Amino acid sequence: MPTWVYGESVAFLTKSPWKEVLDECAISHSRLQGLDWKFLSLDDALILYRYAKGIPERRKQFQELFLGPVSEETKDSSIALMNQLLPVYNHVKELATQARVKGLEVGELTESPNPGGLTKMRYSFISALLALTFQAMIVGQMNMLHMLIQLNKLGGDDPELGASFWAQYRSAAQDFWKFLPYFYELDSVVAWHFLPSLCLTWEAAEEEHEQEAIMNMVLYMDSYLQRWSKEPNIVKISMLETAKLLTGRRPDLAIL
Repeated sequence: MPTWVYGESVAFLTKSPWKEVLDECAISHSRLQGLDWKFLSLDDALILYRYAKGIPERRKQFQELFLGPVSEETKDSSIALMNQLLPVYNHVKELATQARVKGLEVGELTESPNPGGLTKMRYSFISALLALTFQAMIVGQMNMLHMLIQLNKLGGDDPELGASFWAQYRSAAQDFWKFLPYFYELDSVVAWHFLPSLCLTWEAAEEEHEQEAIMNMVLYMDSYLQRWSKEPNIVKISMLETAKLLTGRRPDLAIL
């Protein structure tokens, strides 16, 4: 997407007179909708909200480095942004891990064997809204990891660090794939809301059976709205371009 789009998003969220209104709505909505669930405190939910609100600014910084000319200054700036982003990622990862453990303890989600699935395990949730919240925490990690992977490449390409980031990216994708059996239990028009997040896992699918499972899920999610092509190659390209859009790279918008 053009840089100015991110700039406008950042300006709206951080400089507009609506900033305080947005913050108040987030707090009020959390309380009214019962988002102070047993697995996640309101304070932790607001930490995640503030992180999410900061995504446009970080993505804008990343895009300027990723799409700009390569230089020593780019290298230094990439390392600096990576060092800023890494503790944020670790904090979100810790909150997500705690929420998962707590959610399993209180029964708001369950994890059970799924022999025919990609990861041999599956998640179930007491509501689609709860599933949406959990997947958002996973997707948030994947967004940051993708930026960290690219920033490491721009900043000197430390192979050990790059391998660590990629392993964590793939692990997060595998955790997301535990949602797939649950998605099939939802009406496709409801499951469709998870489709962009599913696209983010496409690049982590290293094996053919993983790619096939993702493509089948995309077709199911879109079976009611029918906004996507059913031609496999176009589906693959569309998922990749959607992933680019979500991670601050420059997608071919004509495809989407």
